[in-house]
Amino acid sequence: MQGESRALRLREHHVEPCTGCGACAGSGVCRMSGEDDAESLFAQLDRAAGLVLTAPVYFYHLPSQAKAWIDRAQARYLARQEGLAAGVVRP
Repeated sequence: MQGESRALRLREHHVEPCTGCGACAGSGVCRMSGEDDAESLFAQLDRAAGLVLTAPVYFYHLPSQAKAWIDRAQARYLARQEGLAAGVVRP
């Protein structure tokens, strides 16, 4: 099986944490889009056939950068739930 892989290190990108404002619940779009690197990272994920997420464990949890990026995916999840345009989801 051939393929290409790319390592994206979250520590090399600026991702703001979710503020919990709820704006994405209505529109499916994060109000913080464009203010940091989260959307460009999601765009790369959209083009990928898969994702392998690796991270060290700090205090029994993911590092804050990984948690922030995952939390920011909430807008994409909500958009998919409402049938709006969202990233491709692969099982």
